[in-house]
Amino acid sequence: MVALRFAYKKTRSHGRAQDLVGRVNLRLVRRGWDPRDVTLVKRMCRLVWSEYTARAVDPGGDETPPVKATRDRATHGILEKPKP
Repeated sequence: MVALRFAYKKTRSHGRAQDLVGRVNLRLVRRGWDPRDVTLVKRMCRLVWSEYTARAVDPGGDETPPVKATRDRATHGILEKPKP
């Protein structure tokens, strides 16, 4: 609950806060957590901050590389038209 409240303060949207906490939960499961290092509440809040700042720096970071490359080429007019 504390991490969700902190995420809401950062995003100002309930849906984006839930998405942020979902990414944090996934990251916590993947990387693990050592209770001797830091409490769970602090760890979750640190991960919320980390995910929030990473998203602010690279808002399109959730795209797969081929999709992003295609979008970038289309933006710059480099994308070839399909042959009939």
